[in-house]
Amino acid sequence: MKIEVDLGDVFCDEDGNPEESIQDSIERQVVSHLTKKIEAGIGKQIDAEVSRVISETLKTTAETLLPSLAADMLNAKYMPVSKWGDKEGPTTFRQQLVKDINKQMVYKKERSIHDRNAFTKCVDEVIEEQMKAFQTEFNKLVNERFRSDALAYAVSTLKRKLGLTEEHN
Repeated sequence: MKIEVDLGDVFCDEDGNPEESIQDSIERQVVSHLTKKIEAGIGKQIDAEVSRVISETLKTTAETLLPSLAADMLNAKYMPVSKWGDKEGPTTFRQQLVKDINKQMVYKKERSIHDRNAFTKCVDEVIEEQMKAFQTEFNKLVNERFRSDALAYAVSTLKRKLGLTEEHN
């Protein structure tokens, strides 16, 4: 198989007149390639700078606005509505939060661990940790006492069987 390429067809127009020389074509392509790379780099720099400025602006705006917005949200009055559409008395988010926290701060032992509230789970965890520590210490004391009593019993039994009295020590 033989492939022939006529550069005259490549670099000439329809009438056969040369449009550009090889040097002009290479120069045009190099300039085009470099221009695209520079545009992409500048575009990335612009995007990064815009993102940085937006982030800083949002951060400073959030730092100034959020405390006042949070206070306004906590103290704003609203009318709670039940799932059946009954309206309750006006309240604030702060009052409702305190009410719900107080409801949760009751120790209720439920059958399933998944039904227990956070307060009950925390109390149970503390009790379990304290019981493990107590059990370890208690077992240690019982073992020490048992060993010392068993050793004293063995010594006294041996002395009695050997006919040794306390005076021979």
